Amino acid sequence: MRPRRALLLPQALLLLMLLLQRRTLTLAGADPAKSHTDFPYCRNPEKEKCVVCAEDFQLWQPCEVRAGASGSVVLPCAFRQSWGRMLEVQVLWRVGSFHSQVFVFNETSQGRPWVHANFSGRVSLVGDPWSGNASLLIRDLRQADSNAYFCRVAVWLEKHKWEVWQGINGTRLNVTAMAPLPPSRPPGTEVPPPTLSPLGPALGASAVLLALVLLGLGLFLARRREVAKLWRRKSPAGGPSTKKGAPRAPKPPLPHPLRTPTSFMPP
Repeated sequence: MRPRRALLLPQALLLLMLLLQRRTLTLAGADPAKSHTDFPYCRNPEKEKCVVCAEDFQLWQPCEVRAGASGSVVLPCAFRQSWGRMLEVQVLWRVGSFHSQVFVFNETSQGRPWVHANFSGRVSLVGDPWSGNASLLIRDLRQADSNAYFCRVAVWLEKHKWEVWQGINGTRLNVTAMAPLPPSRPPGTEVPPPTLSPLGPALGASAVLLALVLLGLGLFLARRREVAKLWRRKSPAGGPSTKKGAPRAPKPPLPHPLRTPTSFMPP
């Protein structure tokens, strides 16, 4: 029994050393493996229709982006991988379909980016691919730019192996036309703006003042007529009546100028 135990002990030690070595190689220079649900856009795949959620790599693009002609737009692209440490990153954007051979932009970490002639001077990366951001900026938009754009990422790993993945549905870019500008007049036919007379403000103020005076006078006269009517209606008892048709008290006859009362004649 002792010889068999003596043989099993070295085997156990060798197996333990192999496990420790494998663990050390996994941790050295490699990104820790994470579940695809740790990628924010993979937590709700039913809501995010244009996301790739594989076990070792994930990539997200919005399904649709809208922008106006002559403006700028960013086509977002976020990715993550758990194969290992990246030594080189390549970002490529293709247009049309998943297998289209028309490429808009191609950039590697080892050289200058390549740009299609139709997008020359109008596209550039706005994200950092080493951080998982491969978003593309398009300037001076044209209606002809409306199309489907697919983000493709390739990484050269420490294992001396290329890993490539791409969005499945891509991003549909819709460029809308701007409202047309009003036609410009030929030189020399511009209509000059109306000039205001220096007396204009003074005349306007005088007209307003006169209107206020007339309004105040009209209100004063109307109030005066109302007061006069009330005064006639509320005349005191025994006083002269102002009602129409009321009989007036007869006036006493005037004495005759040549007749003298007898009671006043001298004796």
